[in-house]
Amino acid sequence: MNIIKKALLLLLAALMVLPLAACGEKPAETAPVTEKDPDRPLSPAEQVLARFPKKDFDGASYHVLWSAGNMFEFYAEETTGEILNDEIFERNAMIEEYYDVLVTGEALGETYAGGNTHLTRRVRSDSLAWECAYQVIGDHPIFADGMARDGLFYNLYDMPWIDFNQPYWDPYAAETYSFANRLYFTVSSYVLSNYADVHCLYFNKKMADDLAIPDMYEMVWAGEWTLDRMVEYSTRGYRDMDGNGRVDFYNTTDTWGTVFWHPQRYPIFLTGLGYTYSHKDEDGNFVLDIENEENLRIAEEARKLYPSSVQSGNWESVGEPGRLLSEIGDFLFYDNNALFLFEMVRRDMTDAPEYGILPLPKLNEEQENYITSTFLPGCIMVPVVLSEEEIDRTGFLLEAFSALSEVTTLPTYIEKILEYKKSPDPDSTRVLQMLFKNVHYDIVYHLNLGNYFIKLFFFFQTGESYARDAARAKPVILWEFQRIEELYSDHALN
Repeated sequence: MNIIKKALLLLLAALMVLPLAACGEKPAETAPVTEKDPDRPLSPAEQVLARFPKKDFDGASYHVLWSAGNMFEFYAEETTGEILNDEIFERNAMIEEYYDVLVTGEALGETYAGGNTHLTRRVRSDSLAWECAYQVIGDHPIFADGMARDGLFYNLYDMPWIDFNQPYWDPYAAETYSFANRLYFTVSSYVLSNYADVHCLYFNKKMADDLAIPDMYEMVWAGEWTLDRMVEYSTRGYRDMDGNGRVDFYNTTDTWGTVFWHPQRYPIFLTGLGYTYSHKDEDGNFVLDIENEENLRIAEEARKLYPSSVQSGNWESVGEPGRLLSEIGDFLFYDNNALFLFEMVRRDMTDAPEYGILPLPKLNEEQENYITSTFLPGCIMVPVVLSEEEIDRTGFLLEAFSALSEVTTLPTYIEKILEYKKSPDPDSTRVLQMLFKNVHYDIVYHLNLGNYFIKLFFFFQTGESYARDAARAKPVILWEFQRIEELYSDHALN
């Protein structure tokens, strides 16, 4: 009897330490994940997940819905031999194995209808029905903001498991996108498209040599790559090669200084010069900067690259040296007819001439860092209509995905795609590494408050008064600030 009693007690003790059955309750935590083979050291990815409690989600769904186009980082259906695709697949498979969860994804197109996309219409429709088949949404802030105002997202500051003090959550994005102590969309290392959209200057190496331009990389390292230097070299690149008395757009001989791919990129160029659209004061309130004296000075200085007599579309008009093009002028760079191209890092440079990569110039040598920004950064959101159990599970998995991406997909994308494939030389790689550490966020630009970045473009294009346009735009943007705070504070679906 003693032996039987002892056996029963041992069995009872074993049952008491088993995880609780999943019957609508949160999965029970157990000891942290440990390596099965003690003789093999943990990989960096295994070390990351070893810091998380072991959980078993019993095959629950983790489905991501994202906007097709610039965003690509969440899901890979199968391995293809393409390095980033396979890294995404393997990262997702690791999460599936560790936590017994089914990771899937769905990309929706970007067809616009009344300011909405397929994704925004889908999320709004699902929210009104108070049900959705996805746990995470990926989209650009300019669209995420509209959905957040309608109360469609969960406040990420209230999400269980998420720790914004961890290095894989971008503190600048959280600071920028939060209103009234609410954060409905933000960025972590899970999001790669921010890096894809970082802007830089490509330069034609042969043209630089032909124009006897000094080593611009040396200027960068010495902190001397400034707007005045760029204007000087852009001016050298503006040449009437066929001798007809003007620099023509539609020929194969004349050359140009600087090409901007699209007018919406001008505000990004300004951020490189230290221009700030807004900031938060010590109480967390947004302050609009467009009328301060430093920004007025920067805006006027930047016009050295865009003479007031030149209008976009009037390609063959006689302009000043260093004339700046936009919209469709990028082919000039590919045809060896332009010195500088201002574009995104992810731009396909397959057919480009021999090129190097430079940062945006500083306004002057007193400026501390080379700065850049993005046009349509990505961000992540959580639907407000999820159940409490789903919210808990999604918070845990978002934290795990963000931490794991920090050592898997993020370095793969930066080092093996952007740096390796885009960098033609070690100096260009060094420039990209520097730019990725100095990406500027600004809610006025990224949400296009008051349609202000379009107004900035027309200021450059027409040569009208910047101070006058800023004064006109200020009350509109301040009203937008107020509306965001009001609507974020009072969710429509709550």
